[in-house]
This record gives sequence, structure tokens and C-alpha cells, in this order.
Amino acid sequence: MTRNRWTLPVTAGAGFLAGLDTTAVNLALPDIQRSLASGPGEVQWVVNSFALLSAALLVTAGDLADRFGRRRVFVLGLLTFAGSSAACGLATSMLVLDLARAAQGATAAVVAASGLALLVGIYPPAERGRALGISGAIAALSFVVGPLVGGVLTDTLGWRSVFLVNLPVATGIALAARAALPELRDRSRRQGPARFDYVGVATFTLGLAALLYAALRGGAIGWAEPEVMAAATVGVSALAAFVVLERRTPDGVVDLRLFHDRTFAGAVATTALGGGAYFGTLVYLSLFLQGTQHYGPTETGVVYLPTILPFMIISPFAGRLLARIPGAPVPTVGVGLIACGMLLLLGVDEGAGLLDVAPGMAVAGIGTGLAVTPLTHLALAQVPTERSGMASGVLQTARPVGVTIGVTVLGLAVPHQLDAAAFHAVAVLAAGIAAVGALTAAVTIRASVRSRIDACQT
Repeated sequence: MTRNRWTLPVTAGAGFLAGLDTTAVNLALPDIQRSLASGPGEVQWVVNSFALLSAALLVTAGDLADRFGRRRVFVLGLLTFAGSSAACGLATSMLVLDLARAAQGATAAVVAASGLALLVGIYPPAERGRALGISGAIAALSFVVGPLVGGVLTDTLGWRSVFLVNLPVATGIALAARAALPELRDRSRRQGPARFDYVGVATFTLGLAALLYAALRGGAIGWAEPEVMAAATVGVSALAAFVVLERRTPDGVVDLRLFHDRTFAGAVATTALGGGAYFGTLVYLSLFLQGTQHYGPTETGVVYLPTILPFMIISPFAGRLLARIPGAPVPTVGVGLIACGMLLLLGVDEGAGLLDVAPGMAVAGIGTGLAVTPLTHLALAQVPTERSGMASGVLQTARPVGVTIGVTVLGLAVPHQLDAAAFHAVAVLAAGIAAVGALTAAVTIRASVRSRIDACQT
């Protein structure tokens, strides 16, 4: 069908673009610090401000897409993402850059949640599994391709190009979406801003952002500091208020009944644990290679190739494998392989090269390929299509939350200097987190009647 022909490249391309800046900017941080004359404490918020807003607003973005139209929200998200990217590339101070990155993170959340909701809504069940497999592979691939792209752009065109390249690409995808994709919305819900759950959005965003801020600052300055304790208290209180309010709100931003389904809840938890272990380790591997090993940005990006290639090969076929082996086995094995890959990184020492890193990265890449698509398919198979925006927002929130908390927890293994011994401790801790994720998948995920039917039709 014509609409299907355009849906996948448009939504997957947008998801890739939105995810790319999550990791691409990491390789540009040293140049940004020198260019804007900032300290290490300031430059970290180039990453943190994006992560906080993108994680906190994914759920809200999914609800907006269901309520006001998925294509409309998707196109608006792409255009504002382009604008915020331009603001990042033209920033003349660290404060301006941090604010622009926060706006970029918020708009990336809108693009990611509404794009996945469009994909689920347009594709029929018989074609949805394969489409999710390809889209999930492309979107997740952005997290591992990001360092390579960021390194090359920074070395050749300067750090501003990492942001400015988004402007024509995002605008082009927005125009294609407006011309080629149908409009979809949940017509069973009351429309319009008068019924929008402002209180739910405010309490959830405040609570999640405060907890993520506490996690980020706690790892940097200590967990007992008043600033960290205050943020954690605000976060827990706001999220508790959110749960109480959503139970009483018939048309809230999150339908908490989604979590009554064991498979949906398990897929969300496994996504957070697996993402925290895998992507958290990539952050410290990048720091180890550029700091202790003195690799350049492009050299560090090349090191990620052994995980990119198996991921690209495995992911498109993971949906078909799930059709043959429904339920928990495929994602359980996938997250288990992430744990094995982390343990293989214990061979990385001072003086290590690509061949020393390759085995662990390749095994982890295979595991990620086996986990991402099946977890997405299993979670969304439990949800009515008209609520796919909300559900996709919840599911996608799990990954950045997991990565942020994973980076923080793994940082506990790096008390002072990130030498080989500290990196080995990071790898062991990451393997433990991934093992917990595999156990969670094995215990909670099951193939429902609906997901079996959809998988068999794939």
C-alpha cells in the first residue's frame, strides 16, 4: 500500500534523527568546552538537559499524539526539533546551549512517541511486527552510530555541525510526513485542551525530572548533599501524587491499567534494565578510550562498529524469530547476551585496541538486536491501537530513564579515575544489571492470545 511505503521510512528516519543527538554530542563535548570556555561541571549539562527533558516528556508526547492527531503532533515535533537544533548550533554561551538542548530533548520526545504511534496505527497486525522490527532497529541504531557520526562531524566541520545538520533533515522529513501520511487520533477520548490532563502532566514531568536530576547530581557530588536529598524528595512526592491523581482521572495522561498487564510491565522494566546496562557501559567505554587511551573522536567512534554491524543484521529478523518462539525466550536471551558482552569487556586494558573490544561489543550488539524489537512488539501487542501513543510514550520513557540511572549506578564503580580497574568494575556491575533484566523478562513476559495471533501473521 502507498501509505505503508512512506510510513516506515518517514517514522523510522525521524526516530533515528531524534535518537542520534543523544550520543553524537558526547564526542563533541571537549570541543564545546574549549569553544565556550566552560568548566567540566557546566559542559555535562549539554547531555543532562537533553536527557532530562526527553525522558520526562515522552509520556506526555504520546498522550498528545493520541488526543490531537498523531501526524499533526509528529510534524510539529519535527519542525520544533529543527528549530531547537539550529539554536544549539548557533549558541554563543553555555547557558544558551543548555537551554536549547533542553528544548531539543523535549521536541525529540514528541517526535519519538508520535512517530511510533503512527507506525502502530497505520500498519495492520499482519505487517506490524516486521515494521516494528525495522523501525526499532533503525531507532536504536542511532544510539550506537551517534558516536561515529559525532566524531566525524566534530573532526571535519566542528562541533556546531553536529546540531546544524539536523535542520534540513528534520524539515525534509516533516514535509514528507505532512504530504504522505494519514491523520490518526483516538476518537474515543474527549478532544481539546479543556480536557487535557494538565495536573497529571505537571506532576509526572516534575517528579521524573526531579528524580533524574537527583540521580545525576548524586553521582557527581554525593547522595547525602541537601540539593540531592531535596530533589529526590520532590521527585518521589510528585510521582506519588501523580499515581493518586491518575487513579481518579478518567481521561488522564497515563492509563495506569496498562501496568495491570504483566507482559507490558515486564517489557518496560526489562527495557530500562537492558538499556541502562548496555548504553551506560558505552558511555564509560567512550570516556576510558578518550581519556586513558587518548583516542580521538573518530577513532573512538570506529570502536563501536563491532556492535553496530551485528545489531543491524539481527534486529530486522528479531520480529520473525519472535513469531516462531513467542513470549519471553527471545528477549530473555537477548538481554542475557548483553550481560555476557559486558563480561567479555573485562579483557579491555591499558593499550587495548579494536580487537580487544570487538568480542564484547559484538555479543552485546547481538543481544541488543534480539531484545529491542521483541520487547517493543510484546509490549504494544497488549495495548489497544487507539492507546498506542500513550503506551509507546511509556515504553520509550523506560530507555532514557534506564540509561540515566544506569550511568549513575555504574559511576559508583568509578570513585576517582577511570582506569582499567575501574572500567572492569563498571563492566561487572553492568553485567549484573543486565542479568536482572533477563530474569525480569523470563518471569514476567508471556505470549498473550493477541500477541500470538499478530506474531503468527507477521
